[in-house]
Amino acid sequence: MRELAHHIRLSARSFLRQPVFTVVAVLALALGIGASVAIFTVFHAVLLRPLPFHEPDRLVSVWEKNPERGWYQAQVAAANYLDWRASARSFTDMAAYNDWLDEKVLLIEGKPSVVNASEVTGSFFDLLGIAPAIGRGFDDSHTWATDEAAVLLTHGFWQRELGGDETAIGRTIRLDDKDHRILGVMPRGFAYPFADADVWVPVAWDPENRDQVWFRRAHGMRVLGRLQDAVSLEAAESELAAIASRLGVEYPETNRLMGTGITPLQKWIVGDTSLPLHILMTAVGLLLLIACANVANMMLARGAGREHEIRIKSALGGGRTRLLFEGLGESLVLAGFSGTLGLALGILAIRPLLALSPEALPRMEEIGVDPTVVLFAAGVTLASALLCGSLPSWRGASAALVSGARGATRARRTNRATAFLVGAEVALTLPLVVGAGLMARTLWHLTDVDPGFVTDNVLVARVSLPGDRYRDDARVAAFYRQLIEAVGDTAGADSAALSSRLPFGNPRWSSDFTTEGWPTDRYGIGVRHDEVTPGLFRTLGVPLLHGRDFDLSDDFGAPPVVIINQALADKYFAAEDPLGKRVCFDRTPDEGSVWRTIVGVVGNVRREALSVEEEPSFYAPVLQDTTRAIHVLVRAHRGPLALVESVRETVHAIDPVVPLFDITTLEAVVTDSMARERFLLSLLAAAAALALALQSIGIFGVVLYSTTRRVREIGIRMALGARGASVVGLVVGRGMRPVLAGIAGGILAAVFAVRALSSFLFEVEPLDFATFASVVTVVLTAGLAACAIPARWATRGEASSALRAE
Repeated sequence: MRELAHHIRLSARSFLRQPVFTVVAVLALALGIGASVAIFTVFHAVLLRPLPFHEPDRLVSVWEKNPERGWYQAQVAAANYLDWRASARSFTDMAAYNDWLDEKVLLIEGKPSVVNASEVTGSFFDLLGIAPAIGRGFDDSHTWATDEAAVLLTHGFWQRELGGDETAIGRTIRLDDKDHRILGVMPRGFAYPFADADVWVPVAWDPENRDQVWFRRAHGMRVLGRLQDAVSLEAAESELAAIASRLGVEYPETNRLMGTGITPLQKWIVGDTSLPLHILMTAVGLLLLIACANVANMMLARGAGREHEIRIKSALGGGRTRLLFEGLGESLVLAGFSGTLGLALGILAIRPLLALSPEALPRMEEIGVDPTVVLFAAGVTLASALLCGSLPSWRGASAALVSGARGATRARRTNRATAFLVGAEVALTLPLVVGAGLMARTLWHLTDVDPGFVTDNVLVARVSLPGDRYRDDARVAAFYRQLIEAVGDTAGADSAALSSRLPFGNPRWSSDFTTEGWPTDRYGIGVRHDEVTPGLFRTLGVPLLHGRDFDLSDDFGAPPVVIINQALADKYFAAEDPLGKRVCFDRTPDEGSVWRTIVGVVGNVRREALSVEEEPSFYAPVLQDTTRAIHVLVRAHRGPLALVESVRETVHAIDPVVPLFDITTLEAVVTDSMARERFLLSLLAAAAALALALQSIGIFGVVLYSTTRRVREIGIRMALGARGASVVGLVVGRGMRPVLAGIAGGILAAVFAVRALSSFLFEVEPLDFATFASVVTVVLTAGLAACAIPARWATRGEASSALRAE
């Protein structure tokens, strides 16, 4: 170790005497290490670190499935959850939460704002093993409605709105025009199940709902369970399947073919995030290997120029082991500088990386540098030192044993080693560039999709009506009628409308339906629903194909009506005219069913995603089917954001306690819908660009080194009459051999690697010929350019000068 430390000191001095080599090598490695550290920091926090709950390995997510409806990992009906909890013996307990955030209006000193409330059952926090930092939590009694509303606060909300006042416990805050008693404040950083939650409130179900059909029909809960210590996942699944089968017999109308499933909670939380993170981790791993190959080539070339020095050291008593230690010391110094810089770059890159993320990553609050990340950086640095330095050190140590004719053989072996490393760089680069190319084509295809509506100049915002203030549906409808009329008259507005959901926004609810006159065995399954006001289709530019639009007379006092989209008409009314037919949203109508008349057919709108064809959908007038939270859409003459203050003043003029929030444009909504693809493309493109740059630098350096060693040969060729073009062709031809070999290997690697991207691609196959051909052309062109520059330099001098160089 003392010997190695001595050589490290000598190596540091040596690198300081070669600043250009040192800076290029350190930067190349630091970029690879920094990218690896940044992605690993996220990868570790999201995928590897145990959940911050009590015995997290025993926690599971329980879900429903139904092959007839195409459901898998679906939300759970509240009544089914209650039956599971009462009957299942494989769990110590179960808890549930609503699978969405409820927007509640907070009133402080008469000023309204919106807070995100997560609704949970009373045993939710006990199940996780998380206790409030201050105060107390919910208990089972809070699952059911009581005379007093309760609330738990996140640490951030407590600090922001209440100034961190510990005496706030036991006081009330006004949410949705109703007083809620503050029971406690949860620990700092805790925000499960939603990272952007501000408060938790109990689900507070009415006990009378327990036996209602809709309580078992509405699927909106997510269920957690804690397995008994001696119970396996398989045994718990088997028990739940038996309970589900029994419920299917007892409640055939709602539970027909309804099954269950269980997923470990950590895997459930990670969800769809796992694959992109694995792809990015692989990408930066390839980038680091390319950087290591590049630096190893630079060190081989540097070592070849120091063979005379190495022989002198050997003659003065330097043994092979000592020379090997010297080479490893150099690579450790180089990697040490690179690792330090790379760790700093990786830490700096974390925040921009999270900002690029298409949506809040799971466990985002836990992402940060910890001892594991530092150990990873140290391990990557040591691995880089070995990868960069092993071959150059071994060849440098063996140089002392080589002389005479064997020197030529050694030179050829060195050339083969550098050529192999160049080929490896090219082979590692090609999958990265292919992946970036496929994502670029996907994004291009997505931007070319017609969503079925016009996005230009449409302002989008939301309003949320306080629940206690607007319990009466008639009052909700009256507010919306006033709002749509007033906003439509705003200066600069062409038209205005309201919609319960935006394209690519929160999921729409679904139901079965039947039509008057259909036989009992004929019905529609899983049709989607939206509640809208008159003028929505005109505001969005959606064509009315048949019939009429809604008007303001379609309210509580009028017969219920609906409009269907073309997809529903094609699927269920292909051989008949749907106008005038009466439908109800039940598979089997009864005396409580509401019959609605189809009055129009509109064009299809891609509301789930640009890559997903529209499903059969119903539109109902929001004045007949009210909802407390709604989107306001205003088509402007130009510059929709200029209307924000006018719309806000209009809302407050109708009711000053109703806030306007989530303000954006429809164009931004469409752009954000492609955020996942943009995120992957951005990072893959950055990795591919760095890989191409490193590959080109590596090829350039190897060809330049090879050309420099062949100055005498080139001089003789030119003295004998060889033209510059033929010399260039000779140099480029030899330089391109490893490039072509690397392309062949890279194509094979890409064929297997890009399959991981298949779920992210749209209208492009993983083995798309045009993408592969374009990438090969780009890599080939970069290789030719890197070879041609030093080849041209070699022909610029006079033949006599080239001969005297020896």
